[in-house]
Amino acid sequence: MRRALTKIVTVLVQSILVICSLGFVCVADKIETPSVREVTKEEVSDAQDDTEAPKYYFRTIEVDDIDPVSKKAKPGTSKTQVAADSGIYRYQMIGNQKIAYEKIRNCIIDVANGTSACTKFTVTFAELGLGDHHEYTAEELGVSSIIADGAITDEAANAMSQKTVFNMQDIVNKVLVDLPFDCYWFDKTALIVAEDYSVGATRIGDSVTLHYVGDGLTFRFPIVASYAGSNEYYVSSAGVQRALYASGRAKAIVNEYCDLSDYGKLMKYRDVICDLVDFNDQSVFDDSTPYGDPWNIVNVFDGDENTNVVCEGYSKAFKYLCDLSEFDNEVTCITASGNFFTTDGTDCGHMWNIVSFGFGMNYMVDITNCDHGSHGFYDKLMFKKYDLNPSSNVYRYKVNGIVFQYTYYDYILDIFSDAALDLSDTAFVDAPAIYLNYSSKVVDLNWNVVSGADHYDIYRRHENGNWTRIGTSTNTHFRDNNVSEGKNYYGIVGISAEGDALNVYNDKYSVDCHY
Repeated sequence: MRRALTKIVTVLVQSILVICSLGFVCVADKIETPSVREVTKEEVSDAQDDTEAPKYYFRTIEVDDIDPVSKKAKPGTSKTQVAADSGIYRYQMIGNQKIAYEKIRNCIIDVANGTSACTKFTVTFAELGLGDHHEYTAEELGVSSIIADGAITDEAANAMSQKTVFNMQDIVNKVLVDLPFDCYWFDKTALIVAEDYSVGATRIGDSVTLHYVGDGLTFRFPIVASYAGSNEYYVSSAGVQRALYASGRAKAIVNEYCDLSDYGKLMKYRDVICDLVDFNDQSVFDDSTPYGDPWNIVNVFDGDENTNVVCEGYSKAFKYLCDLSEFDNEVTCITASGNFFTTDGTDCGHMWNIVSFGFGMNYMVDITNCDHGSHGFYDKLMFKKYDLNPSSNVYRYKVNGIVFQYTYYDYILDIFSDAALDLSDTAFVDAPAIYLNYSSKVVDLNWNVVSGADHYDIYRRHENGNWTRIGTSTNTHFRDNNVSEGKNYYGIVGISAEGDALNVYNDKYSVDCHY
């Protein structure tokens, strides 16, 4: 059975805010003909000096709408707006990019939680540090003139637009991978409408200043039909309540399995998702199906056995459960998108997960293709060693004679670091249970067998300290004769004959040692 998503959307949108290195302004054709308003008689009479009555000039700066399904070439992240070395992400947003991302992210969450119903989001000039109608001189803008031939100059308008630059493409990309639940109402297949804004100039005699007009930069995020309210860009309260009910059921699932090991939780989440829903073939093969819940997670947890999902719903649901969980290790889960190819005839877009246990142990998890009736059932495409890695963005697995190839989309490579996307070349094995016995400054350890292990490395961590390898054993027992007073944690890692780690350890097993 072929399982993949044909409507997965690579959010490769044009960089609307960086146009020809001019921010919002394109000199040739993006600025409307400026208008000049002469002062009224009343304004003249109010002026301190009739010979220096103020004159006002306005210029509209157009902002391109955002088309999430644009097939135009992706320009890539603006390296001037980001910093490297940021964990699982390739870049850390800074400056205007960070300000705008956090504002848009918080607005999306507020809508999802019912705190706000309106999906028109404004990043204000004040939030960008530009003050409330702060007036700029030509010297402050670094331009030769603000007004020429009775209009605001291109040079001045460009300088103002540069102060508001951020890359909305990257922001949309990131919120979609960061918020598996909260974007349930957002129709990423429709146009995000960007409202134009204006700058205004004031001339009093020889003194000329320029300022922003309005509150800031406003974007109208479209709503999927099933969550649309009676007014455009307003989410229905009934839709929000349905989503919050689903969220509550997801949280209950996490609470039910909170005492399991990290690996146990993840495998149980796979079981639950596959038991709750089936693959929605109709949505995939019927191009007229509107984007909505089959691509999101509400259908997974809504309690209705008749609502099903495609791969995007499976993977978002799995990430959401992981995001809600407390793990013993530093477990992280991301959604990855790309091309999915199989030797039995599938070739289309797809979404899956990558789970990291730290220590360079990242594993592909394809819940969709581990569901009942699929080639990967029950766990043949979870936490397994890949068969071939022909390039940095391609991984191949062979299951039941069929090759499954996963190729990351460019925007995924742009968002996540190599450390997050590079998969382990060994299969994952759960950490073994450890039995500890303390007596007279000595701790005896015994543990369960790790399948495929040639020997074992033993790790210890004193409370508030770091993990240290304290020995090696070819058996499943070890004596620690150098224990420190206080709480000590122990971890066992099975090592294959080739020297590969087969599992990770956790903070689950400890003993209090007192002298």
